[in-house]
Amino acid sequence: MDEKDWACLATIFNEKNLTRAAEKLYISQPALTYRVRELEKTLGIKIFVKGKGAVKFTREGNLVAQYAKKMQLELNKLKEEIYEINQLKTGTLEISSGEILSHTELPDILSQFHQLHPNVKFNISSVNPSNILDRLSNAESHITIIRSELEWNGPKILLRKDPICVISKMAIAISDLPSIPRISMILTASSQKAIDKWWQNFFVTPPQIGMNVSKSETCIEMVKQGFGYAIYPLSSIQMRQLKDDLHVTVLRQKDGTPHELNLYAYYREESAEIKIVKRFITFLEQYFAAHKE
Repeated sequence: MDEKDWACLATIFNEKNLTRAAEKLYISQPALTYRVRELEKTLGIKIFVKGKGAVKFTREGNLVAQYAKKMQLELNKLKEEIYEINQLKTGTLEISSGEILSHTELPDILSQFHQLHPNVKFNISSVNPSNILDRLSNAESHITIIRSELEWNGPKILLRKDPICVISKMAIAISDLPSIPRISMILTASSQKAIDKWWQNFFVTPPQIGMNVSKSETCIEMVKQGFGYAIYPLSSIQMRQLKDDLHVTVLRQKDGTPHELNLYAYYREESAEIKIVKRFITFLEQYFAAHKE
């Protein structure tokens, strides 16, 4: 039996009528009857008997028809899997991420994904806090990973919650922050709003901004040189890295809970229809679930 035999038997079984089955298969009724008779000779059974306007499958014929339907499903499943594999062999992922994530965790994320899909290419861009929504709306990236609460109507995934921290060269008391220079770094609106809100809950005087920088690497180096402290969200990996050279203190709410920011993956529904993007979204969820602490 082959694919055509399976189609013939499954169609006759569903229609219970040779004329309708032949029409659906786009062959003549004599040709369909001949094929069934040849199958009966091969198997040594009677597959069905003709009645008034309908056919009735024998016990053996019913078993053969069920087998044919099962093989059709298995063949379709195989074709779909092969198609997906071919779709995943090549392709380019367009990813935007926050500047800090881009040079800390993203390389490891992409390295692990690349091991699973070695032929996939990547285009990586750092998010400009001023045009995140524009890039998403204009489909300039397949997926955007950032600590930001965007007014986005499309799908998003909460990947993790990161604490907002004070980073300093020497240990300093939280109560002394208003009297110490702060190195201010360009952050997303959500990050800056969360920091400002925390400050207003604890202090009546504004911070002393002694320096403004645009990159996190620059900010860290300036902290190491003693120009002041910095405040921004950190992952657990970043906290471990920085604690070798600097003091890291998690900011807390008045009830003692950590002051945190959500890390999201934003994307368009249309992007998720692309096989490699869909696979990467699933991989991201699994990666961050496995790295929870």
